[in-house]
Amino acid sequence: MASAAAAVVVTAVVVGDGDAPSGPTVIAVPEVQVVQGVRATAGLVDHTWGLEIKLQATGLRAGERFRMWVVADDGSTREAGEFVGVAGTEITCDMSSSVLLDDAAAFRVVDASGDEVISADIPS
Repeated sequence: MASAAAAVVVTAVVVGDGDAPSGPTVIAVPEVQVVQGVRATAGLVDHTWGLEIKLQATGLRAGERFRMWVVADDGSTREAGEFVGVAGTEITCDMSSSVLLDDAAAFRVVDASGDEVISADIPS
């Protein structure tokens, strides 16, 4: 009886792995600008409701609050969220904005003083 239960569990795992949905298409941001001591990469996900920015960064001051903005083609800005820097590890943030990908020109990350620490133009 124990071997029959184990077989059922194995079957469920195999079927479950085959049914896993694929993730969203992530568009790489080719060039991300950073201040000295910071490293960052970003990817974009085009949604019907707006733009998702997948940000990975290291070197941001631990405990400091950072805010992201998306700049639209018309120069207006929309908030895309905020996060706190963490020492000694890469942070991964999924940020969101109501600006659609087709209308987005850039994103900017500023520190608590309002100084830009990460930025990138959004590929068209």
